[in-house]
Amino acid sequence: MTDFLIQKTTDRGRLYHRAPGIRYSQELNRWLVTSPELIRQAMYDDAFAVPDYDLSAVTQKLGVDLGFLNELRAWFPLAAEGEAHRALREKFARHIAQQTPLALAELSAELASRRTYLDGVPAGETFCFYAEVLRPALMRAVCGLANTALPTHLPLDTIPQFFDDAISPRRRQRINALGQEIFDHLPQDWSSDQKYLSCAIIALSANTLLGSVSLTFLEALGASPSKVMSEVAWGSELMRTGLALIEKRTVRDTVLGGVPLPSGSRVRLFIESEGVLPGGGYAYSDLFFAVGSHRCVGMSVSRQAWARIAAFLATIDRPLSVLEVTERTGDYVFNYPDLIRVRFDG
Repeated sequence: MTDFLIQKTTDRGRLYHRAPGIRYSQELNRWLVTSPELIRQAMYDDAFAVPDYDLSAVTQKLGVDLGFLNELRAWFPLAAEGEAHRALREKFARHIAQQTPLALAELSAELASRRTYLDGVPAGETFCFYAEVLRPALMRAVCGLANTALPTHLPLDTIPQFFDDAISPRRRQRINALGQEIFDHLPQDWSSDQKYLSCAIIALSANTLLGSVSLTFLEALGASPSKVMSEVAWGSELMRTGLALIEKRTVRDTVLGGVPLPSGSRVRLFIESEGVLPGGGYAYSDLFFAVGSHRCVGMSVSRQAWARIAAFLATIDRPLSVLEVTERTGDYVFNYPDLIRVRFDG
Protein backbone atom coordinates (compact mmCIF):
# COMPACT_ATOMS: atom_id res chain seq x y z
CA MET A 1 0.00 0.00 0.00
CA THR A 2 1.31 3.45 -0.87
CA ASP A 3 1.72 5.93 1.98
CA PHE A 4 0.05 8.53 -0.24
CA LEU A 5 -3.30 6.80 0.30
CA ILE A 6 -3.31 5.68 3.95
CA GLN A 7 -6.25 8.00 4.65
CA LYS A 8 -8.34 6.29 1.97
CA THR A 9 -7.80 2.63 2.85
CA THR A 10 -10.66 0.77 4.51
CA ASP A 11 -8.12 -0.64 6.98
CA ARG A 12 -6.96 2.74 8.26
CA GLY A 13 -8.72 2.31 11.61
CA ARG A 14 -6.25 -0.43 12.46
CA LEU A 15 -3.31 1.42 10.92
CA TYR A 16 -4.07 4.65 12.78
CA HIS A 17 -4.17 2.95 16.17
CA ARG A 18 -1.10 0.80 15.68
CA ALA A 19 1.75 1.51 18.12
CA PRO A 20 3.87 3.59 18.36
CA GLY A 21 1.76 6.01 16.29
CA ILE A 22 4.73 7.67 14.57
CA ARG A 23 6.98 6.41 11.78
CA TYR A 24 9.10 7.77 8.98
CA SER A 25 7.96 7.36 5.36
CA GLN A 26 10.75 7.20 2.82
CA GLU A 27 8.08 7.40 0.12
CA LEU A 28 6.73 10.74 1.37
CA ASN A 29 9.98 12.00 2.88
CA ARG A 30 8.27 12.96 6.14
CA TRP A 31 7.15 11.64 9.50
CA LEU A 32 3.64 10.19 9.72
CA VAL A 33 1.84 10.69 13.03
CA THR A 34 -1.35 8.70 13.60
CA SER A 35 -1.61 8.59 17.41
CA PRO A 36 -4.25 11.11 18.60
CA GLU A 37 -2.21 11.76 21.74
CA LEU A 38 0.92 12.60 19.74
CA ILE A 39 -1.10 14.72 17.30
CA ARG A 40 -2.44 16.80 20.19
CA GLN A 41 1.06 17.14 21.61
CA ALA A 42 2.41 18.39 18.28
CA MET A 43 -0.42 20.87 17.83
CA TYR A 44 0.26 22.48 21.20
CA ASP A 45 4.06 22.44 20.86
CA ASP A 46 5.64 25.55 19.30
CA ALA A 47 8.49 23.40 18.01
CA PHE A 48 6.02 22.48 15.25
CA ALA A 49 4.99 25.14 12.75
CA VAL A 50 2.76 25.17 9.69
CA PRO A 51 4.22 25.22 6.16
CA ASP A 52 3.91 28.59 4.46
CA TYR A 53 2.82 26.96 1.17
CA ASP A 54 4.99 29.42 -0.76
CA LEU A 55 4.82 28.44 -4.44
CA SER A 56 7.61 30.72 -5.64
CA ALA A 57 10.09 27.85 -5.98
CA VAL A 58 7.65 25.88 -8.15
CA THR A 59 6.95 28.95 -10.27
CA GLN A 60 10.63 29.66 -10.83
CA LYS A 61 11.70 26.07 -11.41
CA LEU A 62 8.94 25.12 -13.85
CA GLY A 63 8.14 28.52 -15.31
CA VAL A 64 4.40 28.24 -14.62
CA ASP A 65 2.07 31.03 -13.57
CA LEU A 66 0.84 30.45 -10.00
CA GLY A 67 0.79 34.10 -9.02
CA PHE A 68 -2.79 34.23 -7.82
CA LEU A 69 -2.44 31.19 -5.57
CA ASN A 70 0.76 32.53 -4.09
CA GLU A 71 -1.00 35.78 -3.23
CA LEU A 72 -4.02 33.93 -1.86
CA ARG A 73 -2.06 31.60 0.45
CA ALA A 74 -0.77 34.70 2.27
CA TRP A 75 -4.36 35.17 3.48
CA PHE A 76 -4.65 31.72 5.08
CA PRO A 77 -4.26 31.66 8.88
CA LEU A 78 -3.18 28.02 8.53
CA ALA A 79 -0.16 29.15 6.51
CA ALA A 80 1.19 31.61 9.09
CA GLU A 81 2.55 31.67 12.61
CA GLY A 82 3.08 34.30 15.29
CA GLU A 83 1.68 37.80 14.86
CA ALA A 84 0.78 37.23 11.20
CA HIS A 85 -1.33 34.25 12.23
CA ARG A 86 -3.05 36.13 15.06
CA ALA A 87 -3.93 39.06 12.78
CA LEU A 88 -5.32 36.83 10.04
CA ARG A 89 -7.22 34.67 12.50
CA GLU A 90 -8.86 37.76 14.00
CA LYS A 91 -9.93 38.97 10.53
CA PHE A 92 -11.38 35.56 9.71
CA ALA A 93 -13.17 35.29 13.06
CA ARG A 94 -14.80 38.71 12.69
CA HIS A 95 -15.84 38.05 9.11
CA ILE A 96 -17.23 34.59 9.80
CA ALA A 97 -19.17 35.77 12.87
CA GLN A 98 -20.67 38.60 10.83
CA GLN A 99 -21.58 36.40 7.86
CA THR A 100 -22.77 33.26 9.67
CA PRO A 101 -26.45 34.36 9.85
CA LEU A 102 -26.49 34.99 6.08
CA ALA A 103 -24.70 31.71 5.34
CA LEU A 104 -27.21 29.72 7.39
CA ALA A 105 -30.16 31.62 5.89
CA GLU A 106 -28.87 30.85 2.38
CA LEU A 107 -28.43 27.21 3.34
CA SER A 108 -32.00 26.97 4.64
CA ALA A 109 -33.40 28.69 1.54
CA GLU A 110 -31.61 26.27 -0.78
CA LEU A 111 -32.65 23.27 1.30
CA ALA A 112 -36.26 24.36 0.89
CA SER A 113 -35.73 24.42 -2.86
CA ARG A 114 -34.08 20.99 -2.73
CA ARG A 115 -37.08 19.66 -0.79
CA THR A 116 -39.32 20.62 -3.68
CA TYR A 117 -36.99 18.73 -6.00
CA LEU A 118 -36.90 15.63 -3.77
CA ASP A 119 -40.67 15.55 -3.39
CA GLY A 120 -40.92 15.29 -7.17
CA VAL A 121 -38.49 12.38 -7.57
CA PRO A 122 -40.46 9.18 -8.34
CA ALA A 123 -39.71 5.97 -6.45
CA GLY A 124 -37.09 3.92 -8.27
CA GLU A 125 -35.57 6.83 -10.20
CA THR A 126 -31.84 7.22 -9.58
CA PHE A 127 -30.18 10.56 -8.93
CA CYS A 128 -27.04 11.96 -7.31
CA PHE A 129 -27.71 13.17 -3.78
CA TYR A 130 -24.42 15.06 -3.78
CA ALA A 131 -25.07 16.97 -7.01
CA GLU A 132 -28.80 17.56 -6.50
CA VAL A 133 -28.95 18.30 -2.76
CA LEU A 134 -25.74 18.62 -0.79
CA ARG A 135 -23.58 20.55 -3.22
CA PRO A 136 -26.05 23.28 -4.22
CA ALA A 137 -27.14 23.84 -0.61
CA LEU A 138 -23.63 23.99 0.83
CA MET A 139 -22.15 26.02 -2.02
CA ARG A 140 -24.84 28.61 -1.44
CA ALA A 141 -23.91 28.63 2.24
CA VAL A 142 -20.22 29.02 1.40
CA CYS A 143 -20.98 31.97 -0.86
CA GLY A 144 -23.08 33.49 1.93
CA LEU A 145 -20.12 33.09 4.25
CA ALA A 146 -17.95 34.86 1.68
CA ASN A 147 -20.63 37.57 1.29
CA THR A 148 -20.96 37.08 -2.44
CA ALA A 149 -22.85 35.21 -5.14
CA LEU A 150 -20.96 33.26 -7.77
CA PRO A 151 -21.95 31.34 -10.91
CA THR A 152 -23.02 27.83 -9.96
CA HIS A 153 -20.82 26.23 -12.63
CA LEU A 154 -17.58 27.27 -10.92
CA PRO A 155 -16.00 24.24 -9.19
CA LEU A 156 -15.18 26.10 -5.98
CA ASP A 157 -14.42 22.86 -4.17
CA THR A 158 -11.30 22.19 -6.26
CA ILE A 159 -9.30 25.22 -5.07
CA PRO A 160 -8.03 23.67 -1.80
CA GLN A 161 -6.31 20.93 -3.76
CA PHE A 162 -3.37 23.22 -4.29
CA PHE A 163 -2.37 22.26 -0.72
CA ASP A 164 -1.63 18.80 -2.11
CA ASP A 165 2.06 18.70 -3.03
CA ALA A 166 1.48 15.56 -5.13
CA ILE A 167 -0.60 17.23 -7.85
CA SER A 168 0.91 18.14 -11.21
CA PRO A 169 2.03 21.64 -12.25
CA ARG A 170 -0.64 21.68 -14.96
CA ARG A 171 -3.32 20.98 -12.38
CA ARG A 172 -1.95 23.78 -10.21
CA GLN A 173 -2.21 26.10 -13.20
CA ARG A 174 -5.88 25.18 -13.69
CA ILE A 175 -6.58 25.86 -10.02
CA ASN A 176 -4.70 29.15 -10.29
CA ALA A 177 -6.86 30.18 -13.26
CA LEU A 178 -10.04 29.20 -11.40
CA GLY A 179 -9.03 31.25 -8.37
CA GLN A 180 -8.36 34.25 -10.57
CA GLU A 181 -11.77 33.78 -12.23
CA ILE A 182 -13.48 33.79 -8.84
CA PHE A 183 -11.52 36.89 -7.85
CA ASP A 184 -12.62 38.65 -11.05
CA HIS A 185 -16.29 37.76 -10.39
CA LEU A 186 -16.29 39.59 -7.07
CA PRO A 187 -17.81 43.12 -6.90
CA GLN A 188 -15.66 45.68 -8.68
CA ASP A 189 -16.06 48.20 -5.87
CA TRP A 190 -14.46 45.84 -3.36
CA SER A 191 -10.89 46.48 -2.30
CA SER A 192 -8.22 43.94 -3.18
CA ASP A 193 -8.07 42.93 0.50
CA GLN A 194 -11.82 42.28 0.57
CA LYS A 195 -11.55 40.11 -2.52
CA TYR A 196 -8.64 38.06 -1.20
CA LEU A 197 -10.39 37.52 2.12
CA SER A 198 -13.53 36.35 0.34
CA CYS A 199 -11.54 33.99 -1.89
CA ALA A 200 -9.69 32.62 1.14
CA ILE A 201 -12.98 31.95 2.94
CA ILE A 202 -14.22 30.03 -0.10
CA ALA A 203 -10.97 28.09 -0.50
CA LEU A 204 -10.86 27.01 3.14
CA SER A 205 -14.53 26.10 3.53
CA ALA A 206 -15.87 24.73 0.24
CA ASN A 207 -13.93 21.49 0.16
CA THR A 208 -13.82 20.62 3.83
CA LEU A 209 -17.48 21.46 4.50
CA LEU A 210 -18.83 19.54 1.51
CA GLY A 211 -16.58 16.57 2.12
CA SER A 212 -17.36 16.37 5.84
CA VAL A 213 -21.12 16.71 5.41
CA SER A 214 -21.26 14.22 2.51
CA LEU A 215 -19.28 11.61 4.42
CA THR A 216 -21.32 12.12 7.60
CA PHE A 217 -24.53 11.76 5.59
CA LEU A 218 -23.30 8.46 4.16
CA GLU A 219 -22.11 7.15 7.51
CA ALA A 220 -25.36 7.95 9.35
CA LEU A 221 -27.50 6.48 6.60
CA GLY A 222 -25.37 3.34 6.32
CA ALA A 223 -25.42 2.78 10.09
CA SER A 224 -29.20 2.94 10.32
CA PRO A 225 -31.31 -0.25 10.42
CA SER A 226 -34.04 1.75 8.71
CA LYS A 227 -33.49 3.60 5.46
CA VAL A 228 -36.53 5.83 6.01
CA MET A 229 -34.75 9.15 6.29
CA SER A 230 -36.94 10.54 9.05
CA GLU A 231 -36.02 7.52 11.21
CA VAL A 232 -32.25 7.75 10.75
CA ALA A 233 -30.21 8.92 13.74
CA TRP A 234 -28.49 11.78 11.93
CA GLY A 235 -26.85 13.05 15.10
CA SER A 236 -25.82 16.54 16.10
CA GLU A 237 -22.11 16.24 15.23
CA LEU A 238 -20.08 15.62 12.10
CA MET A 239 -18.88 12.02 12.38
CA ARG A 240 -16.48 12.32 9.45
CA THR A 241 -14.08 14.93 8.15
CA GLY A 242 -13.18 15.65 4.56
CA LEU A 243 -9.74 16.83 5.68
CA ALA A 244 -7.94 13.71 6.87
CA LEU A 245 -4.51 15.22 7.48
CA ILE A 246 -2.50 18.40 7.94
CA GLU A 247 1.17 19.18 7.54
CA LYS A 248 3.68 20.59 10.02
CA ARG A 249 7.42 21.20 10.10
CA THR A 250 9.81 21.35 13.02
CA VAL A 251 11.48 24.71 13.61
CA ARG A 252 13.98 23.31 16.12
CA ASP A 253 15.21 19.92 17.28
CA THR A 254 12.49 18.21 19.31
CA VAL A 255 11.19 14.82 20.43
CA LEU A 256 7.75 13.35 19.72
CA GLY A 257 6.69 9.96 21.06
CA GLY A 258 10.28 9.24 22.03
CA VAL A 259 11.48 9.88 18.46
CA PRO A 260 14.08 12.64 17.90
CA LEU A 261 12.98 15.00 15.14
CA PRO A 262 15.70 17.32 13.78
CA SER A 263 14.86 20.91 12.91
CA GLY A 264 13.37 21.11 9.43
CA SER A 265 11.63 17.73 9.60
CA ARG A 266 8.37 17.44 7.68
CA VAL A 267 5.51 15.94 9.69
CA ARG A 268 2.07 14.75 8.54
CA LEU A 269 -0.63 14.60 11.23
CA PHE A 270 -3.62 12.36 10.47
CA ILE A 271 -6.23 14.42 12.31
CA GLU A 272 -9.09 12.07 11.43
CA SER A 273 -7.43 9.22 13.36
CA GLU A 274 -9.32 9.69 16.65
CA GLY A 275 -12.65 9.62 14.80
CA VAL A 276 -11.83 6.40 12.93
CA LEU A 277 -12.41 3.62 15.43
CA PRO A 278 -9.95 0.68 15.59
CA GLY A 279 -12.61 -1.96 14.96
CA GLY A 280 -14.47 -0.02 12.28
CA GLY A 281 -17.00 2.77 12.43
CA TYR A 282 -16.65 6.48 13.08
CA ALA A 283 -17.23 9.03 15.83
CA TYR A 284 -16.99 12.79 16.23
CA SER A 285 -13.59 14.11 17.37
CA ASP A 286 -12.54 17.66 18.13
CA LEU A 287 -9.31 16.85 16.28
CA PHE A 288 -11.36 17.17 13.08
CA PHE A 289 -11.08 20.94 13.62
CA ALA A 290 -7.52 20.82 14.99
CA VAL A 291 -6.57 22.05 18.45
CA GLY A 292 -4.25 24.69 19.83
CA SER A 293 -3.63 28.06 18.19
CA HIS A 294 -4.62 26.74 14.75
CA ARG A 295 -8.03 25.44 15.81
CA CYS A 296 -10.44 25.88 12.89
CA VAL A 297 -12.07 29.29 13.10
CA GLY A 298 -15.02 27.96 11.08
CA MET A 299 -15.85 25.15 13.51
CA SER A 300 -19.04 26.72 14.86
CA VAL A 301 -20.59 27.55 11.48
CA SER A 302 -19.67 24.07 10.16
CA ARG A 303 -21.45 22.37 13.05
CA GLN A 304 -24.47 24.66 12.68
CA ALA A 305 -24.63 23.89 8.96
CA TRP A 306 -24.68 20.15 9.66
CA ALA A 307 -27.38 20.64 12.32
CA ARG A 308 -29.61 22.36 9.75
CA ILE A 309 -28.99 19.68 7.15
CA ALA A 310 -29.65 16.91 9.70
CA ALA A 311 -32.95 18.59 10.67
CA PHE A 312 -33.85 18.84 6.98
CA LEU A 313 -33.09 15.16 6.34
CA ALA A 314 -35.23 14.16 9.32
CA THR A 315 -38.32 15.66 7.63
CA ILE A 316 -38.20 13.26 4.67
CA ASP A 317 -40.46 10.25 5.23
CA ARG A 318 -39.12 8.13 2.38
CA PRO A 319 -36.68 5.19 2.31
CA LEU A 320 -33.44 5.96 0.51
CA SER A 321 -30.92 3.44 -0.86
CA VAL A 322 -27.33 4.32 -1.77
CA LEU A 323 -26.39 2.59 -5.02
CA GLU A 324 -22.91 3.92 -5.77
CA VAL A 325 -20.35 6.23 -4.20
CA THR A 326 -17.18 7.42 -5.92
CA GLU A 327 -14.48 9.74 -4.60
CA ARG A 328 -12.72 12.49 -6.47
CA THR A 329 -9.77 11.06 -8.36
CA GLY A 330 -6.17 12.23 -8.12
CA ASP A 331 -6.65 13.52 -4.57
CA TYR A 332 -4.02 12.64 -1.96
CA VAL A 333 -5.22 14.88 0.89
CA PHE A 334 -9.00 15.15 1.04
CA ASN A 335 -11.69 12.49 1.42
CA TYR A 336 -14.34 13.78 -0.93
CA PRO A 337 -17.21 11.81 -2.49
CA ASP A 338 -18.24 13.56 -5.70
CA LEU A 339 -20.88 10.98 -6.68
CA ILE A 340 -23.58 9.63 -4.35
CA ARG A 341 -26.02 7.78 -6.62
CA VAL A 342 -29.25 6.94 -4.80
CA ARG A 343 -32.93 6.12 -5.26
CA PHE A 344 -36.07 6.40 -3.21
CA ASP A 345 -37.60 2.96 -2.65
CA GLY A 346 -41.02 4.28 -1.84
